[in-house]
Amino acid sequence: MTPALHDEARVVLSYLAEVAQNPEHARATAETMELWRAWIVSWLGEADADGHLRAEVDVESETEVLLTYLLGAQTSAIIGGRGFDFAGFRAQLDYVIARLDRPN
Repeated sequence: MTPALHDEARVVLSYLAEVAQNPEHARATAETMELWRAWIVSWLGEADADGHLRAEVDVESETEVLLTYLLGAQTSAIIGGRGFDFAGFRAQLDYVIARLDRPN
């Protein structure tokens, strides 16, 4: 985890604390999350159409897993500990993505 990424995580968590208290910020953040959700659904849909996803993959559920991972990574970056460095986050993301991949 670079100092810049750690600082970014601090900013995100501070903003989310504001979101919890401010309905306008909550609405704007929910809109952003819908945009991210649409992008991920689209990307997974493209991967599925190209034959890269396992047949049993539920795109909607996996989208929620990825969104939760992305938001949780910010919190984990601040808390720190084992596996909460860049290599650890990358390994976790690789694991999540590999679960979706159709075996060759």
